[in-house]
Amino acid sequence: MGIFINLDIFPNRINAQEWQIAYEESVLFLQSDLVESMGIQTENIYSLERTFFSRKIEHKIADPAERFWNVVGDFKTKERAESFILHYDLSYYLRKEAVDTGSVITSVIEGRGIPVFADKTQGYSYHIPMLAVAMLIEDRFPNAAMVSGDINIQQAVEAQVLLKQVLQREVKLPIAVVGERLYSQLLQEYPMPEAIEHFDRVFRGDSNVYYQILLELSPKEAIRAWWMMRLKQYESPIQLGAMGLMIEWLNATQDLQALCEMACLDSAGPQYDPVELSRSLANSWTSIDLKLRLPKENLDGVDKQFLAAFMDMSGFKGRNNRIYMEESLVLSVFNRLFPEYFPKMEKIFKKRCAIEKKKLLIVDSDLKNSYNDDITHSTLLNPPISDEQKIVYSAAYLTISVKKQFAQEFLGIQNKSIEELKINIIRIASLHYLVFTEDAWEWIDVEENRELLELVSIWVAIKNHELRLNQLRRALLESRELCYSVLNLVKNTDEAKILEYLMGSGLDNGVT
Repeated sequence: MGIFINLDIFPNRINAQEWQIAYEESVLFLQSDLVESMGIQTENIYSLERTFFSRKIEHKIADPAERFWNVVGDFKTKERAESFILHYDLSYYLRKEAVDTGSVITSVIEGRGIPVFADKTQGYSYHIPMLAVAMLIEDRFPNAAMVSGDINIQQAVEAQVLLKQVLQREVKLPIAVVGERLYSQLLQEYPMPEAIEHFDRVFRGDSNVYYQILLELSPKEAIRAWWMMRLKQYESPIQLGAMGLMIEWLNATQDLQALCEMACLDSAGPQYDPVELSRSLANSWTSIDLKLRLPKENLDGVDKQFLAAFMDMSGFKGRNNRIYMEESLVLSVFNRLFPEYFPKMEKIFKKRCAIEKKKLLIVDSDLKNSYNDDITHSTLLNPPISDEQKIVYSAAYLTISVKKQFAQEFLGIQNKSIEELKINIIRIASLHYLVFTEDAWEWIDVEENRELLELVSIWVAIKNHELRLNQLRRALLESRELCYSVLNLVKNTDEAKILEYLMGSGLDNGVT
């Protein structure tokens, strides 16, 4: 799983000077105070090479043929994922082979473009600035560039607003989120069944208007045939994929009769068992009050993608359903279309609706109780604790534990000079592939407090790269103030009291 942003171009259609202008504009945007992009740089210090995260995103600026920028995250959140790279010289992309025919949309669909971006943001905060840069390039070169990937209309609008704030100019939304433009173009390029398939694969706009666009611009018979073809991929209407397709149809059309006909009666469809269909529609919360339903999650991060998959498999697929139909209305459609099956369908539908309603009431009660328990626990049993305190207490406990575990190894630290400690920190960080920001190195490089440098030495020496420990290490070393607070806690509080505080505040989180 991953959250991608893709940008494909056709460099033969782009003027080299205009490309350089777009590059300069992207640098201006990414280095603005509203964005604060994070790059990665190297430098030599104490005859050692040090890699660090920097606000300087460009490389080889003096050589136009080699100049490029590299962004891995942002300094506002200090979240980071994969590198996004853009080259100043258009000929970098011209060196790659491409079949340069057809519209940009069809060329991208058929894999004939040159990928500029095809990288993961994992939904971190720099996702929006990276999308904004891709939109900036598509806007300048609409016949030669196209944005795609794990994007949606809300993100595109947010990126559009950010571009306007920084660059003071309007940038169009990418065609992938503008349904009418995209589908109209596809209809000019492909036969209708292919156009529908490509629209389904490429469209990243508002899911509420997805079927509306198809139904407005295509004959209803063609859309029904395509939808039934998709539904036939699933043997049963109870399967999650089939449920998802039926939920999409109802959200867009509210046409339950057409759904039943296509799913069970039409010879071109899957011809599902009507009783199983009634079970699936009940499980999809078709007749569950909207007030009882769980919210549809925003899939802007990998963790949320996993959560969505887990919820689907746990019987909460109906959270994607945005319509409500009275139970009597649903049953009247069943009775009209499937009179011989109706007694069983009515029994199954009512029973399953009651079970789903009860399940949601239990979940709602559990959520409220959990919330109230959390409030009671944090306000009555323990004092409120800030994020900074979490870092300080966790880091203090680990510092004491590591010093005890590796007491012999750390004896040598106390005999080193200030300069030797700094050299050792750089060397060990490099050896353990630890990369910190320029903000962290800025204070470490000028630090004269021996005890603080010894503390930093301990934290770079820890070889464990477990995610939570890495996050703790990164947060700690970014701030001299946090390190100083940890040092004071280690010096003035014994290990047992720190552990007691951690456990009592629910902050153990596996660090012990």
